[in-house]
Amino acid sequence: MSDNFDKFMRVELKRIEVDKWIKGEKIKADPGNTYVENWVGKNGKDFRDAWNLSKCKSCRFCLGCGFEVKLMCDNFEPINVSAAS
Repeated sequence: MSDNFDKFMRVELKRIEVDKWIKGEKIKADPGNTYVENWVGKNGKDFRDAWNLSKCKSCRFCLGCGFEVKLMCDNFEPINVSAAS
């Protein structure tokens, strides 16, 4: 599995967890695993498209706030490619 795919999956899971928590607070109960399945079917493609357009995938802070998939971000700091090799 590539590092980019692993990063994307971790960030998408964070988005799902945040949305599931918000839904749970609204209904005062755990929305359950069907919420996750429904989220992927309803939002998966749009989230992936937003991720591909966002600066998050190339930011060193993406695992913290990348689930917001922003086009512009005051906290953006590019991943230092030379330090990673």
